[in-house]
Amino acid sequence: MFFREEILNQKGSLIRAMQQKARPDSINLAIGMPYCFTPEVIKKYAIESITNNKTFYSSNYGINELRDSIASHYNKKHRNPITSKNVLVTVGVAEAIFISLFSIIKPDDEVIIPDPGYPGYFITLKMLSSKILTYPLFFSNKFSFSANDIIEKVTENTKAIILNSPSNPTGGINSSQELQKIAEYCKNKNICVISDEVYSNLNYSNLKIDSISNYLSLDNCFVLDGVSKEFSMTGWRIGWIISSEQNINNLVKVHQVVTSCASTISQYAALKALSSDTNEVILALSENRKIMQSKLSDIKQIEYYTPDSGLYFFVDFSKYGNDILLAEKILEYANVITVPGSAFGENGKGFLRLSFGAEPEKIIIGLEKIKKYLETI
Repeated sequence: MFFREEILNQKGSLIRAMQQKARPDSINLAIGMPYCFTPEVIKKYAIESITNNKTFYSSNYGINELRDSIASHYNKKHRNPITSKNVLVTVGVAEAIFISLFSIIKPDDEVIIPDPGYPGYFITLKMLSSKILTYPLFFSNKFSFSANDIIEKVTENTKAIILNSPSNPTGGINSSQELQKIAEYCKNKNICVISDEVYSNLNYSNLKIDSISNYLSLDNCFVLDGVSKEFSMTGWRIGWIISSEQNINNLVKVHQVVTSCASTISQYAALKALSSDTNEVILALSENRKIMQSKLSDIKQIEYYTPDSGLYFFVDFSKYGNDILLAEKILEYANVITVPGSAFGENGKGFLRLSFGAEPEKIIIGLEKIKKYLETI
């Protein structure tokens, strides 16, 4: 067999496994995207870009207007202003994660990632033959990290630390105090902090969602973001990386080989999204969050906290046994798709991730079915 061993040994994620086991009529509370349609104003602008023949390759970095808009979007919430030269447009945040890690990680380099955390970090690093270390996120701390838990894992071989706030799967938000501690620790070290902030604009409270880039030079960090969640544009595949100009000029070397440029039509759609004042997706998800919270409150022997951001409730179902078996039983007997917490790491055991990105009626029916099934145990 001619495939690399790292590819052959890569197993599919539990998220995908649950989807594959589901029936066509299953209620999907595992879905990692908003149910809403992309707002009309964005779709119309994309159609206009096609009509006006804006369908050629863009610069490898992305169209200039979009890079300017991303910089303005960033500058509204961050202390250290940037320009378009600090921006690389990517094919979603998934590509941003891949090229960030591919560009800096050699075999046996150490990378420290959150547990529970997004499986894409782990999978990419395994394919790169990296040594993976984890730092814990605890329910008792609302899944916000402790800087000391990261610092104690650092060795001379540590090349990168991945932060994800708001978190997938937990919805946890990293505190400014702990971000400052990490920034202070890393600022004179040859360690890159990769901050995945794609859920940061799904904010349902007045709680501040801070960024490591407010405390650490862009020479030492990559900030990843995109339009997928905030504007329900998951299929448009537009994300970006923000870093120093020198870092961006190196990252683009990988990006231009992998994909040349993101879809020009999608880039124009993203430009309209960032310049519009539409908030319909966030309002819809805010209502869904209330619905899910209300329905979860009717289920006995579970523990959860209501996330201030993101798309997910990460619920402790440990009193009902093994989370993988429970998710399979819920699928079999209630016909509802959930994601076992074990899909996100050792510290996810006993939890289920439930998305409030689904249609409101499916959230109501799905949780009622789960409640009814659990009452039979």
